[in-house]
Amino acid sequence: MGPNYFAGIYLFNKNRVRPAKLLRDILSREDKTKAAVPLSPAPGLALPPGSSILNSAGKSGSWLQLESPDVSAKDAAAFYQKLGSAFPSALRGQFALVMYDADNNSILLGTDRFSEIPVFYAVFSGGIAWASDPAMLSRLPGVDAGTDPRAVDLYLTMRYIPSPFTMYKGVRKLPPASVLTLRGEKISISAYWTPPMKEGRFSSFNEASEAVHSALVDATRHRLGKEKQAAAMVSGGIDSSSVSALAIHCGADVNTFTLGVEGKEWDFFGPGRTLARAIRSHHHEIYYGEPGEKDILEMSAAYGEPQADQCAFPLWKAAQQMKGVANVMFSGDGGDENFAGYGRVRQMINMAREQKAPEMELLLAKAQAAGSRLPSYMADKIRNTTDKRLKLIYSELSRIYFCDTGDFYLKQERRELCRPEFHASLGTQHETASGLIQKIIKDTAGQDWLNRLTLPDLCAFHPECTVPRLRATAARAGMRVVFPYMDHNLVELARSLPEKWKLPGLGNCKFILRKTMERHLPRQITAAKQRGFSVPAGLWIKGSLNKLFRDSMLSSDARTAHIFKRKAVEKLFLEHLTGEKDHNGRLWNLFMLELWMRTR
Repeated sequence: MGPNYFAGIYLFNKNRVRPAKLLRDILSREDKTKAAVPLSPAPGLALPPGSSILNSAGKSGSWLQLESPDVSAKDAAAFYQKLGSAFPSALRGQFALVMYDADNNSILLGTDRFSEIPVFYAVFSGGIAWASDPAMLSRLPGVDAGTDPRAVDLYLTMRYIPSPFTMYKGVRKLPPASVLTLRGEKISISAYWTPPMKEGRFSSFNEASEAVHSALVDATRHRLGKEKQAAAMVSGGIDSSSVSALAIHCGADVNTFTLGVEGKEWDFFGPGRTLARAIRSHHHEIYYGEPGEKDILEMSAAYGEPQADQCAFPLWKAAQQMKGVANVMFSGDGGDENFAGYGRVRQMINMAREQKAPEMELLLAKAQAAGSRLPSYMADKIRNTTDKRLKLIYSELSRIYFCDTGDFYLKQERRELCRPEFHASLGTQHETASGLIQKIIKDTAGQDWLNRLTLPDLCAFHPECTVPRLRATAARAGMRVVFPYMDHNLVELARSLPEKWKLPGLGNCKFILRKTMERHLPRQITAAKQRGFSVPAGLWIKGSLNKLFRDSMLSSDARTAHIFKRKAVEKLFLEHLTGEKDHNGRLWNLFMLELWMRTR
């Protein structure tokens, strides 16, 4: 970790000495060679050595700290003067920022729309601290560094920790597309951008396809910036192939990398070669093999939060061989979120329509709007009947979602796995992962169904699972990762397209994207069936990681011993080893949490 990462401390009493001392203490824990005296550009403020700061728009005592490859501090300050706390809505691309306004004695923290540069914060007695790494904040005096049981419970189902939670009780994560405002000691958090929900605006498919192409090219060019070299990990699928082809279209010299191991299910080399020949990239093939103990521990230590996505290891391993080829890594992630690529979305929308969910939501809305015009007994009957039925449908939608993306979905499964004292520590107000997904669906009732059902992936899974995984991968390769599909202009355009152009009844998913990219890619890619990137993690647990699993998860000094019942973990492990049941996802989930805790 270098001296220019995003962090800072501000004390409300504007003490000039203590914030620098606090920051220096926690910086030295990260890297003693970087423990130079922090900057103190304003009373009460301390920033890491090498940080840049701007005195905001000539205001005496006001300042702006900005971390961004896409936005200048001068432009951000100008937008603040014009728009106030909503000014991040005028910014594009990746950014994290802190603004102090001396006129109203307030601090504002902000992160970009998809947390491509994350912001963690901790409020303690007398001040506030922020960083892009939650562990650093957990070391501040007065910050509760204990494990947050709510974060663990959500992680078990979702495989990642959604904001505002972190693994530390005293550290919070700013949600994507949000700003935190602190006045005195009062905190408020608000969203400055939300994904649009309505269809509209295009009269023909061809018109829409041209607009998609223009937006994709513009997003790619913006993310490329002044760079002439780029790298991309490609599977030969439509998403990664498209961003690679468009980077070349925008003038970049692109190195493409395909990952795989022996075995038809995990071999992506053929499609990767097809792409490389078509776009004339400098192509590389990486066989990642089985992870050793050192590999997997090293990877776990690199993440600010536990990461249970199984494809994290191949990416992490490949990063070693990608060093030096470019400064920027292009990712095709976001294509599924924007153009309905996940199979679960088709399942969910079909189920909702089969169960007449749209009709029931309309009936409920009409009953509520009728008010006193309906006899009270009739209105109550309609509300109670439809509300009960909709709750069951929303619950089933959540189940379908987590059958594809999560583990330990059922509360009973988590009760069998976890110790009673852990469940007691959750409290009665804790909202489960299922409840979070159901709330997203319920709160958008009456809106376009496809846009509603892609929200969990767009607003949670992508920014809080995919982005951290690829940030760590790119950092190891000496690059920064960019996501052209998550340019907010493209997102807004994609969400205005009708369902029939993205998810035709019997056709392949992401239809309009495939047709749009035919001018750049061969039919072997544009017409290929959707294929997820899978890895043989279940075999690793039986093979090269078997001993590490036993020595960590099943040992007397397991870091998760206060959370999980040992016999329950042993049962899952033995059933997997004997082939009685395939528990590779669940075991990997538990394993990554244990290893992450061991590397703290």
